[in-house]
Amino acid sequence: MYANSYQSLPSDAGIIFLGNAGSGKSFLCNCIIGHEQFEHDFRTTAVTTVTEYHEVNIPEKFNLRIYNISGSVEANQKRVEENKRQIMKAFEECPNSIVIFVWTQNGGRVNPNDVVAFNALNAAYAFPAESLAFVVNDLPPHRNSRRNYDGEFLATLKVLLEPMKVSVKDIIFIDHIEPGHEMKLTDARTKLLDLISKHYILPQTRCADIILELEQLQKDLCDIKNKQMQAEQDKEKFKRYAEQLQNELADSLSKQIKAEQEKIKAEKDKEKAEQDKKKADQEKEKAEAERRKAE
Repeated sequence: MYANSYQSLPSDAGIIFLGNAGSGKSFLCNCIIGHEQFEHDFRTTAVTTVTEYHEVNIPEKFNLRIYNISGSVEANQKRVEENKRQIMKAFEECPNSIVIFVWTQNGGRVNPNDVVAFNALNAAYAFPAESLAFVVNDLPPHRNSRRNYDGEFLATLKVLLEPMKVSVKDIIFIDHIEPGHEMKLTDARTKLLDLISKHYILPQTRCADIILELEQLQKDLCDIKNKQMQAEQDKEKFKRYAEQLQNELADSLSKQIKAEQEKIKAEKDKEKAEQDKKKADQEKEKAEAERRKAE
């Protein structure tokens, strides 16, 4: 069941993907939609440079606009200003939404540019916690050989975003997926839909300007890197915290898988019940026809 009931959704409801260039927003949008609607590729420059959306019907009969928006932090201030305009345009067109911020990793660690971008956007819109979700995208599948990687990433993210609260239900981790790998694409779509189902579509109101000035960005990046280093200085404490979060993430994933299995079972049971009823009705009609014939 989705956090919003279908009847309560406004006509301009949607899901707005935010994140820096190259984070894979277009890929994630396509994943939800179920086909290649938005262009995506691996490039040194942004693939998406204007606001674009596609209306889609997802489980529970939700008709939503899926917004794919250009990145935030770039080396050119002119591009940054255009990105800001495109972001504001999306929220003006779709003020009632779930916001999904897409995170990337840099050498296995939280990308400081993403923290800068998120902080600037959150300062401008004060995203309601119930409508805000995170996706850590395009992770190397072999990271599983490094114990507690996801827990470490989340632990660092929670520290960097303090005092904001980040729960395990608010974040998912998606591996890098090669084109044509349908099983992994299906798994990623299931994760995304489950993430969406746990959040509310709420009004997103701009309460301040989006401050993304290149000079200030450099200062913010230094502050974030220092904060990240300080968080990791007490290695034993950080390790214990990461392990705790890793266990919580594993438990959350286990519950999701169990719920999906129960849903599939319920659908199969319902289908079987309908088939049994149809068969019983046919046998009843046959018996009735034979009785009338005998008379």
